[in-house]
Amino acid sequence: MIRFSSTPDKCFQGIVTEAIEFFIDEFKNWGDEPDEIMDSHIEQVREMFDAPTLLMTLEKLLEAHQAPGLYMPTDYHFLVLYDVLELTIDLHNDLVVEEASPQKIGGSLLGEINFDWIADYYFWDLDFLSSPQDMNNLSSDAKRIIGFSKETFGVVNRMAPHPEELELKLVNEKAELGANEFYLQGEDYPYYPPEEVK
Repeated sequence: MIRFSSTPDKCFQGIVTEAIEFFIDEFKNWGDEPDEIMDSHIEQVREMFDAPTLLMTLEKLLEAHQAPGLYMPTDYHFLVLYDVLELTIDLHNDLVVEEASPQKIGGSLLGEINFDWIADYYFWDLDFLSSPQDMNNLSSDAKRIIGFSKETFGVVNRMAPHPEELELKLVNEKAELGANEFYLQGEDYPYYPPEEVK
């Protein structure tokens, strides 16, 4: 299982699985046209990953995501996860609007999915989306206070990942799913019950 900042519920686990599998299938089905597949990804991913490296990274993420142990991604992995989740959720939300009804994703029947909430709730931070100008203008002390790592520096500055930066580290913690407190079949995700009128 991938280690997110909050314990994932079954619904989110399914969304992640579908997002990764969708893009793996895209590469395998349209492997002779990798440029077209890469064009759909955000600029940072297109600049730092070639198609074979991105496919390999997605396959390793899926393997870790489905493993019984708990694996900590690097900022490069989180960038890829952010990318494929945003793209998959956009496609899902477009279909929900077009069909005017909830749609299946990752085994759950969902209305619209709030991607910004997912990024805020499940990602440790979004430092990897910082602009190179903003990051490079900071002093060393400011970078240390914010918590920028050497790895974050590489992602922000569009540096291709070193093989070691694409290793998923096994964490000595128990892997478990949280309660499905944000899921209600057919409703938007996350679902918040309406407040009772007094």
